[in-house]
Amino acid sequence: MSLLLVLAAALLGASTVTGWWSLAESTSGGPTVTTTFLPGSMYQLSCSVSGCSGYRTGSLSYASGSLGAVGNLYEAVQVLLVLGALLGFVAGAVGLAGSFRAGFSRRRLSLCAFAAVLALLLAIAAVVAVPALQVSALDQDGGGIPPTAPSPLSSFWGSCSSSTGSDGICVSGSSGLTVSASWGPGIGWALAIAGALLLLFGLVALLRTRPVRRAVPGTGAYQRV
Repeated sequence: MSLLLVLAAALLGASTVTGWWSLAESTSGGPTVTTTFLPGSMYQLSCSVSGCSGYRTGSLSYASGSLGAVGNLYEAVQVLLVLGALLGFVAGAVGLAGSFRAGFSRRRLSLCAFAAVLALLLAIAAVVAVPALQVSALDQDGGGIPPTAPSPLSSFWGSCSSSTGSDGICVSGSSGLTVSASWGPGIGWALAIAGALLLLFGLVALLRTRPVRRAVPGTGAYQRV
């Protein structure tokens, strides 16, 4: 139980430095440019090895990329994840400390359960907030992304390909080149979901744990401590 909570905290912590969503755009015969959103104030731009001359890559602030609303969302997500990871670690650490004793006192169990519940709620809030709010945040920012579906302004994940005109974000113009794009959640989002599930399993195991009972001297009775 305690190890599950500690592992959940580690997964939530790892998700704060891993991409939560990405958009990959490519043109036939040209490079693939990928935009990756991470929790916090920075996002990443990367490009395939060939044909990347002139493309700006590396870590950029959401504000500098005219992604203020998206940046606000991912800064809030970072806060939720960090707090969830800290509370999950506290619950796991308190539980591990109790496992080296004769058992868990009622106070120790209550503290573990309270921290685990808060961590679970924070993790769920982060996991749900991104797919629920990112589309509207991108729509608010604009960023040159056409609202016509299929587009990241119409769905959290999807793809398109066009060689004859425009198909949502895939605009080929009159060049005749095939333009393709795909977008959707990344490993960081999956890590946070896994962390939330482990928190849930750890909490269930925690709630099934009974407080230690100690004999009352001279009475033959037991009381919970």
